[in-house]
Amino acid sequence: MPPTGRPRGRPPRPVPPPPPAVAGHMADLGRLDYLRHVIAQLQAVFDAAMMSRSYTAASAAARQLSALRVDLDAAIREESAPSDSMSDEQLLLLVRQAIHAIPPQYLDAIREALDLREHGAPTT
Repeated sequence: MPPTGRPRGRPPRPVPPPPPAVAGHMADLGRLDYLRHVIAQLQAVFDAAMMSRSYTAASAAARQLSALRVDLDAAIREESAPSDSMSDEQLLLLVRQAIHAIPPQYLDAIREALDLREHGAPTT
């Protein structure tokens, strides 16, 4: 049977359609959304390169994906970090979210520190 010209295996993922801002102006798109969209496109390129067994192209795409994921993580950390422009309510929400993420054994130490602050050092 003659080859069909199509690589064997799983078909590549379709490239997701660009967000509306990408079709118009890139400036309208937030940095996080832009990075997520580029990562999705590059993942499709990586998948296509693997399907066509172009390992050099897949390796290049993998390196770019890795760098973009690092950039995305940094952008997420930067966006979620407190800033001078945040209101007291926003800062309080960040503190509450951080407290909910703390393991229970560390919460006990925090409670003890707060109790010492409120009542002073224990007398022995």
